[in-house]
Amino acid sequence: MTTKKLLCAAVVLTTVLTGCSSAPAKTEKKDKTEEVSKKKTKDSKKKTKDSKKETKKNSEKDETVKNEENTKEAAKIAEKDTKEAQKQHVAETKKAVETAHNKDQQTNHKTESTTHKHEDKKDNKVENTASKPAESSKPSESKPSHQDKEEHKHNWEKITAVVHHDAVTHTEQVLVRDAWTETIYGSKFRCGGCRQLFNTADELTAHQQFYMDQDDYSHTGSSVVTTTTQVDHPAEYETRTVVDKEAYDETVVTGYKCSICGATK
Repeated sequence: MTTKKLLCAAVVLTTVLTGCSSAPAKTEKKDKTEEVSKKKTKDSKKKTKDSKKETKKNSEKDETVKNEENTKEAAKIAEKDTKEAQKQHVAETKKAVETAHNKDQQTNHKTESTTHKHEDKKDNKVENTASKPAESSKPSESKPSHQDKEEHKHNWEKITAVVHHDAVTHTEQVLVRDAWTETIYGSKFRCGGCRQLFNTADELTAHQQFYMDQDDYSHTGSSVVTTTTQVDHPAEYETRTVVDKEAYDETVVTGYKCSICGATK
């Protein structure tokens, strides 16, 4: 009986111990599972964030490339428009030059035709006069000829020349500096005995030595005296050229010339 009780107690104790030891293992396994899950979630979020950054970066890069392409395209279009405008300007200029040239040729041709016409009429008139036989002295009525009626009216145009006029100037004395007095400072050397002044120290030394050679020592000692000299400077002037009227060019009429026949007056 006692043995059975001991066996039962041992079984119960073993069961309890087994349950207690397995519980922490299950808890530890559960914690590891949660930790792995959290780590995976964190890695997934990080990958998603990195993916968004990469996508944004690629989008900005694509936008930059697109802007550069748009800029290049706009520059090409502007360059093309500029070239077309230049071509159009050159064409218009060429056309204007040709039009002016043709107009000048037409004018010259018209002038030459008019001149030749008048010359031919004059020649015909001279020939007709020479070929007519001498008529009687009977006075005949003179009628204005067809030539006189066709004489053109002069179209006088001015003949001009450019005359240059030099500037009108005069010279005058201009004060540059007012009169002023200069003070010049100098030094002289005084004998301590006779108080005579000397310009240099050598002169004073020679003076004193002269008396000492004669056993006269009353001229010893010396002092330096500052001297001032006033020098008056007159006012200073200089000669300057003053323009009364600037030089200019004048267009004057020297005569008139007919643009049709070339006559002048």
